[in-house]
Formats: sequence, structure tokens, C-alpha cells
Amino acid sequence: MLRHMNGHDTAAPAALNRADTADLVKRVVGPVSLPADAGYQSECGTFNLMSAVRPAIAVGATSVADLQAAVRFAAERDLPVAVLATGHQMVRSAEGAVLINMSRMNAVHVDLRPRPDGA
Repeated sequence: MLRHMNGHDTAAPAALNRADTADLVKRVVGPVSLPADAGYQSECGTFNLMSAVRPAIAVGATSVADLQAAVRFAAERDLPVAVLATGHQMVRSAEGAVLINMSRMNAVHVDLRPRPDGA
């Protein structure tokens, strides 16, 4: 079982295919890799070789827009999200998740102010 980002347990998702990811590929500037893709292992690589990282899909975020698209993709499919910042850690399991690799980003700003729409 996986722990979804909403805190509920969820079964491992079915494997994704090109048709499932076509819209995400159009919306994201960075690479989008499935397990059979040549770049998948490099997107998922960590320095901790004791913990294999096997997400359903890996997204190499290059911008806030890429992050937003990856999170929306996960939410639309009820998939868990895992974040790989520098490759030194894994805070949660990425098994079957949408892994967002943030190594291409050099800064992140989080706006904690409440939004008018309540989101």
C-alpha cells in the first residue's frame, strides 16, 4: 500500500503508458520519463543505493509551471507524489508515484498567504 498525498492508503497504480502521459509531456518543459525510457534511471537516481526509487513516472521540473503540471497530473489520477530535491534523500516512498525531480531548479519561493479562492 502507498500513502497518498491526502493521507489515505491507496493501492499501487497501474503502469502508465504514452497515451496517459501525452498531455503532461505537452505541458512540461523538462523531461517526462516512464520506466522503459532511457532517461528514467537518471531522473530517479539517488545517492542512497540501498533504496531503489521506482515511480510510475518521473518529471524533471525546470519551473513552477512544471511543478504545477506534475502535481495536477498526479491529482487527476489519484497518484501519490514524491519529490527528489538533490538526490541525497527520499522523504517518502516513490513506488508507483509521480516523482518530481527538482535538481534543475535553483530556487523555490513558497507563498504562504491565503488565496482568495481558498486553495
